[in-house]
Amino acid sequence: ISDNIVILNKLKEDLFLIEEALESNNYSLVIGIARGNQNSVFETKGVNRFNDGCITRGGKESYPLYYPENGYKNLKISNTCTNSFCNWGIYRTAQLLEDRKIKHLFIHILEPDIELLKEYLGNRDLSS
Repeated sequence: ISDNIVILNKLKEDLFLIEEALESNNYSLVIGIARGNQNSVFETKGVNRFNDGCITRGGKESYPLYYPENGYKNLKISNTCTNSFCNWGIYRTAQLLEDRKIKHLFIHILEPDIELLKEYLGNRDLSS
């Protein structure tokens, strides 16, 4: 999908890598990808929750994500939000993108569905 990949391993440290990539490139879309459990699902928003606390005190309650309204083939839409590692990455990346005209998509995906994600992205005009 891309040659420019940032892997979030140490959340606070690796977020700076995303920030640097945003400053040095002109993106129309930022995609977050994590391994799915039972299904491949597009997340619909990042929420200001991490475990039992919040990510940013006084921060927005949530940030909407870009996703296909009806899903795409076997790629479904999530009806819930997580409050763990993935959501932290979603929320903080969304904060970085807040004043930029860049779409932000996040998917939990099963390995057999990676080709479907590539197909979906290849069939979309993401510039508008």
